[in-house]
Amino acid sequence: MTIQMFLRNHVLGIMKLFFVVLLTTTLFHTVTYAGECEYDDGKDYYGNDQRHFEAADVGACCNACEADAICTHFTYKKSDKLCFMKVSIPGDIRDDENAISGKK
Repeated sequence: MTIQMFLRNHVLGIMKLFFVVLLTTTLFHTVTYAGECEYDDGKDYYGNDQRHFEAADVGACCNACEADAICTHFTYKKSDKLCFMKVSIPGDIRDDENAISGKK
């Protein structure tokens, strides 16, 4: 096998792999946020608020909940940039495209 054939075969293989990875990540896009919380996009864990405050994003809300001994769950309101930390499992889970909720 010549060097040219070797390089051509490997370059084609790398190009095919790149295409498969690109296609896969495009078709199966998942949203990830900072922190180790489990997220429930489009849901508002209504009630059981401990406190609320302004947060830059849902990752900051998750991090605050993780750092708080009392917080078990949270809801982040995207348009208002508000984080609502919860003291217990929510009793009422509402559909809300403006909310991302989660638990630590």
